[in-house]
Order: sequence, then structure tokens, then C-alpha cells
Amino acid sequence: MSQDQSKTAGAFSSMVNFPDHKKRSASGQIDRVILPAVNGNSFFCGQSVDLVIPGNSQSGFMDAHNSYLRFKINYNRTANSAGHRLRLPPLGVYNCIKKIELLCGGVSISSIDEYAKLACLVLDADQSISHRNGSSSVQYGMGSSDDADKNVGAELDGGATGTGLQETQLCLSLLMTPLFGSSKYIPLFGDELRLRITLNDFSSSFISGTRGTTQANDTTFAGLTSSVTFSPFEMVMYKVTMDDVPLAMIKANAGDQYTLILNDYTNSKGQLAAGDTSSVFNTGFSYTSLSRVFFAFYPALTDERRRIADSERHKITRNVTDYCFNVSGKNIPSQKLQGDAATVLTENKCSLRLLGDFQHDTAIDATNFNIATYTDDVGGRAADKTGTRSYDIDLESLKNYSDENGLYSGISTIGKTTSVQVNYSGGGACECNMWAEHQIGLSLDMSPTGSRTWKVIV
Repeated sequence: MSQDQSKTAGAFSSMVNFPDHKKRSASGQIDRVILPAVNGNSFFCGQSVDLVIPGNSQSGFMDAHNSYLRFKINYNRTANSAGHRLRLPPLGVYNCIKKIELLCGGVSISSIDEYAKLACLVLDADQSISHRNGSSSVQYGMGSSDDADKNVGAELDGGATGTGLQETQLCLSLLMTPLFGSSKYIPLFGDELRLRITLNDFSSSFISGTRGTTQANDTTFAGLTSSVTFSPFEMVMYKVTMDDVPLAMIKANAGDQYTLILNDYTNSKGQLAAGDTSSVFNTGFSYTSLSRVFFAFYPALTDERRRIADSERHKITRNVTDYCFNVSGKNIPSQKLQGDAATVLTENKCSLRLLGDFQHDTAIDATNFNIATYTDDVGGRAADKTGTRSYDIDLESLKNYSDENGLYSGISTIGKTTSVQVNYSGGGACECNMWAEHQIGLSLDMSPTGSRTWKVIV
């Protein structure tokens, strides 16, 4: 067939295009490496755990997508009583993490505060109830129920009648961290990276006592909160090692310089008093590429109510009428977004490029997306389901729908005053948690004149 004929005939069908087939990968191997905590073996709620990702490897890469945290939750059942039982909240072990930091040479590369709230917000918008009650209940200790009184996660080993020391093995993916968001393997050639995990306090990590049963009154955890430990705590890392020939080709192709463009998240907070009808929350978000801002309102609760209401997940609408992001006096968008449920959810999906996806499933329903405030019921239980409302503002103009290596075009806020501006029709006291989704660049120069250390370039 001539060239002109081929143009007329059109492209071959993939079913008969035999030169186009799967190619064999370059030679190498993958190892499963266990990295124990370097600052102890047993940790209490509120303490920090340090995990070191080793460097100075001659040919190794970290597969962050297949690496995860693993730990046992241990507690002492001092009595044969339902008051001693211990459960995780509906989002499982994600409630147990307060903060995740990535450090190199003692310098912070990434610091994600209020990690539990962030993970719960994302999972409510991106995970179905059936998935939560299925495989996620085994891996992460998740769970859910349509009955508000039983809206809890997995019960830790021991049940209502067990006694003595109980331990439950659980895992946690590195969701929302910069390393997990990398589309490439992480080179382990340079200096070591340190992942610092700050554990949440007891009241935010667990739902305890008879909460989740059919009893008319709740009984709080009768054991000592200091008896609950996370031990051992470790990272399971999948390490890819290349053979000499393909590794030399990789180094030559990259010029022995390795750059990763990653998503990162930074938290900012603001307080609302009861009756406030307008807020300007100064965020301090200063980045060269800020792609999304999202926020949610969390009711002010005592420790007792936090255990009952799932304080890391429970969000209220706070009767928002309109909202926007402001950069040096300019509103984005110029006309403020409206606060009705349909518009808010639609704008949230637009920011995630999911508006045309009619099969995307979430844990959002008409009840939990519209809880305006927190109220008490019999025995101090929440009268409503756990709230799931959050508000997104999209700042990315050229986000690609399919190509993960495409352009990114978040706005620059370096040297500018930034704020989230919200109006309300009224409501109670609460805390507003805001997150900036922004891009950072990590660069590792392994050339003869390079620093051989990780540097932030964006």
C-alpha cells in the first residue's frame, strides 16, 4: 500500500497493528522493606513517630504508591465491661493522625496539619459507603451505618466482653502526602528523607464506651487513655532496584538530576463566634502555584462531645450564603459562589474535574450534606448523621483531564495578601479549617558538582 493509499484507508485497527504491543521492562527487582520507627517502639496518643526513608542507595527507588504505614493499636481491657470497649471512628485509622511532615536534613519540605480532618474530608467526597464497610474495614478499620447512634468504625479486638491486653493490626496508605502524589518513583540516591507522624489525641482518635450500641445512654471509656499505645509502628516500603545498564540509561537521560512536581497541602484556621454573619479569614497562602482552596466548618465541642460527634469528620454548613477567595483585593471568582447545597456540590465537582462523571461515588447524601449545626440527643448522641459539607474554590485554569504529566497553572500568591471571605445567615460558634492545594518541586542533583541533597524549587 502506498503512502497516499494509507492516508485514504486511514489508520490500522489496534486489533491488527502487530508492531504495537507491550514491551518488556528494563531489568530490575522489587523488595519489600520494613522501616521501623527510629525514635522508639511504643507511642501514646499525641506523640510523634519518626520514620526514615534511607538514602545513599546506588540504584534504588521508592514506589510510594505501594508503600504504607503499619501499626498495632494496643489497649488494656481491665474489666469485663462494655464500658471498656474501644472503637475507631467511621474513617478508621485516618482519625489517629494529627500531622504529617516530610523533612530532609532537618529542614521541613512539607507539613500537613489537621491531617485527619483533611483525609476525612477527601474520603467523604471520594469513597462510597459500601467500600467503607467492605475492604476498607479490614485494612483501615473503617465502617458506617445509616443509624446515627451506630455511626462508628471497626471495633478493636476484645469486643464487649474481652479482658486483658488487646491488640489490633491496621494499615494506612500515605494518602494526600506529596510522596504519594508522585507520578514517578522517588530516587533514593541522595540524603535520607524523614517522615514525622504526629498522633492525634485520644478524644479525636477513638469512639469509646457504649457509643455505637442501642443503649439509651452512652458510657465513656472506663479504661485509662494512657494505656492505649501504637506499637510497633513501621513503614512498609516497596523499593525498586535497577540493574546497571538500565540505571546508566536512566541517569544519562536525566543528566543525573531528578525533579519531581508534587501536590502539597497547607492548613490555616479561623474562629467564628455565635451569631457572626461575615468572616474574612487571612490565610497566609503564599505559593508560586496555588491550584485550589477548600474549607469546612467544625463545631466547637467539649472532649465528651468530640468522642460522640467524630470531631475530625463532622462538618456543618454554618448557613453559608456566599463565599470566595481574595488575592490582594481581587475576588476569585469575581462573583461570589452561592452557598446552596446544589451549587456548592457542583462547584466542588468542577474543582475536581468530575462534573461529567455520573459513576463517581461518594459518602455524601441529602441529609449529611445539609447539617447546619450540632445538636445533642438522648445520652448526648448527635441527633443527625455526621456532616459532610465542604466548600471548594478552583484556581487551576489549565488542569489536564487525563495527562498526569501535563501543564499546571495555579495562580501565584507570592508577596500577596490572601483570604477566604464568607457570609452567613447565622449560626453557632465553630472553627473554620482551610487548606491550600499547591504544587512544589523537589530536585536532587547527583552530578559531580551537585549538592546530592533534596531541594525545594517551586
